[in-house]
Amino acid sequence: MILEFQSKLKGEFNGWCPTTIYELKNGTKWMLVHHKNSQRTINSPKVEVYRDGDDYYLKVAKIANAEKVRRVM
Repeated sequence: MILEFQSKLKGEFNGWCPTTIYELKNGTKWMLVHHKNSQRTINSPKVEVYRDGDDYYLKVAKIANAEKVRRVM
């Protein structure tokens, strides 16, 4: 995987939820590709977006795994 960029999440991270749009401070918005639920609250965490071929992954600070996401407008 290749690191595309680093940013911060706008507002709180309340865990992974398939219907949540994760908006970053750089203006990009991302949504989970797979149906996953988990809860963990972190205020405006640092994030990294990785690319693997045509796939993108969002890594949230203090969360073990990066999750597959797609960019939304």
